[in-house]
Amino acid sequence: MVGVPRSSGCSTCVKRRVKCDERVPGCAVLVSSDPNVLQSLDSLIVEFSQPVSTNGKHFVHHWFGFLPSIYGQNQTLDATIKVFVAHHFGKTLQDKQMVGYARSAYGEALYRLRKALTSPSECFSTYVFCAVVLLCIYELFTDKENPESWIKHAKGLGQLIKIRGPDRYRNQIEITLLKASRGLVVMHSMFSGEQCFLASEEWHHMLHQQCTTDMPADLHNCIEQFFAFFIYAPSLVHKFYSLKEADLATTEAQQTISATLTQALDMQSKLAVWYEQFSQIASPPVEVPSSTDEEMHPVILVYEEMIHAAIYCGYYAYMAIIHEVLRTFGCPGTHAAMVDYFCDQICKSVEYSGVGVLGPFRLGFPLLVAHEVSDSLTRSWIVTRLERFSKIYAAAQPKNLEAIA
Repeated sequence: MVGVPRSSGCSTCVKRRVKCDERVPGCAVLVSSDPNVLQSLDSLIVEFSQPVSTNGKHFVHHWFGFLPSIYGQNQTLDATIKVFVAHHFGKTLQDKQMVGYARSAYGEALYRLRKALTSPSECFSTYVFCAVVLLCIYELFTDKENPESWIKHAKGLGQLIKIRGPDRYRNQIEITLLKASRGLVVMHSMFSGEQCFLASEEWHHMLHQQCTTDMPADLHNCIEQFFAFFIYAPSLVHKFYSLKEADLATTEAQQTISATLTQALDMQSKLAVWYEQFSQIASPPVEVPSSTDEEMHPVILVYEEMIHAAIYCGYYAYMAIIHEVLRTFGCPGTHAAMVDYFCDQICKSVEYSGVGVLGPFRLGFPLLVAHEVSDSLTRSWIVTRLERFSKIYAAAQPKNLEAIA
């Protein structure tokens, strides 16, 4: 309107028609109001659960559902939640002030977390554990400058879990948080070359504890069995890469090759049995025409549930690793063809499984494996998809492939 000065407040306050204190990088209305944070948190939980049905929610989605009930009970966790919420909705709404606030508030959250970790009364609390997990996931979505940042945070997460000890995970929030953290701990182990402590007997037993979930019991148990196998993937990968750089003519190398092949064949056998059980519970994907003008994959895979897609893609990735090991060290069989098959299954799952906020999170590991063992044409296709994902998920940047190799 002529003669009426345009508001100089942030875009969010202008849209809401509320007074803005114009604080940079984020106004008080935007970030400090607990009701606003809770409302945004509820919206975030809905977005992070899409397009997952109630019966298909697994631990990452299930864990976010606990956040509203514990918000306001611990300053460290509250600060972390505000950072995560502000960043996500800042990106979604393309609000630079909100994203700027998230960056600024990240420093405060990290300061509070470091202080809490040195406090005997706080360091082992559920709130601090939750804050560490949330900041680790935040790094996956935000840090485009330092490709290894999330790996460092995942290492810290693993150290905290290990120091707390297996006997400390007793309530539903703690057990759910631990199960939601497994993928990050295993990924760190795989890329760092460090042993995965979750493969030890005491942790293996602890991880079999049940937690409350809407998931059918048979599906839940089958998924848990897959993770029980998955925690051994890092040791297989470590042996494989150490042998690729070794003098294979030595007695020591030959012994390691024999042990590696034995481990790979044993896991292949176990996963074959697991697949028969899982495919009876969760129907395998069906092929349908792509909804895009995709030339390389005009036919894609569609699953009954998003959680099914996540587990199947994890299985494809694990099997691709196993067959690559068997192929490399001369084990009889059509292993090269099987590597191609499982990589193709992963790529054909991207259109379905890559949707939603957590789409790139679900596909990160499978695509990394496929990129590592596939042909140059498939690698180029994967890099293109990772570039698209990286707009909302920083860890998907193609340059990360070199950083963690």
